[in-house]
Amino acid sequence: MRREAEQQRERRADELAGYRATLGDTHPDTLKSIISLGALLQAQGDLAAAEPLLREALAGRRATLGDTHPDTLESINDLGVLLLDQDDLAAAEPLLREAVAGCRATLGNTHQDTLTSINDLGALLRAQGDLAAAEPLLREVVAGRRATLGGTHPDTLKTINDLGVLLQAQDDMAAAEPLLREAVAGYCETLGETHPDTLTSINNLGVLLQAQDDPAAAEPLLRDALAGRRATLGDTHPDTLESINNLGVLLLDQDDLAAAEPLLREAVAGCRATLGDTHPHTLKSIMSLGALLRAQGDLAAAEPLLREALAGYREITDLDSMDAAESADGQP
Repeated sequence: MRREAEQQRERRADELAGYRATLGDTHPDTLKSIISLGALLQAQGDLAAAEPLLREALAGRRATLGDTHPDTLESINDLGVLLLDQDDLAAAEPLLREAVAGCRATLGNTHQDTLTSINDLGALLRAQGDLAAAEPLLREVVAGRRATLGGTHPDTLKTINDLGVLLQAQDDMAAAEPLLREAVAGYCETLGETHPDTLTSINNLGVLLQAQDDPAAAEPLLRDALAGRRATLGDTHPDTLESINNLGVLLLDQDDLAAAEPLLREAVAGCRATLGDTHPHTLKSIMSLGALLRAQGDLAAAEPLLREALAGYREITDLDSMDAAESADGQP
């Protein structure tokens, strides 16, 4: 898996070097190649390497095409999403708002690029804990994509999944469950059971069922999501680390401390190495490991972890917003 990912990087980097040498840095084909390499790095979880590429592409498109050209708007949205993935919400927000406004004005409200940008702004607001503002945006996108793409298109399913997760964060489990089940069934049919989007939807349904106190139904879903993510994304991808933590927390809730411990330790180590010590997912995994050690009666080991997590959360956001954002992000 790792070697295959490295080979993909090398091929796209070689292609980009060729475009730079023959066409220059700001030629449209060069900019497309820059975006292609940046998108690959982002998909592989290397957000730090992806960022300068997406920034270069956006600057090039602003300079050559103008701020409201559809390709520029696409790059604005792409960079905003990357910053959102990095949890830099303050930097992501103006970009995603610019993308939505520009797409509505230039392409219309039901164009697929507009709907994508609206969906991504909804994801930002969800991450900020502003669920009331996010909901109408996601409902608009679900309606627009159902009408234009149909109910089983992957883009439609993504927004159905996102809306289901949002409703779960609002404690509307009855409304969330059918949406998440629809997303899982649709993804399995259209993309297959091991596609990353399918695995995300399986994970989210498992988290919902856990929140509904149905661990027997949740556990096989969380195990499937983790196994699939390990196989397709690798052990240290942020999505895999999320699944490791989710399964560990489920086992902790079931008092299976011996099975939970190695998972939660792996999640903490992986998140620290991949995302840094202060990323919300890292802090969540630290808190989960602290809770495990407390349940084991090792209070001396638990205390510094819980203090670290609490201090980190206080540093990045208020606790109410943190709870809302984590719930909307598929965390238990």
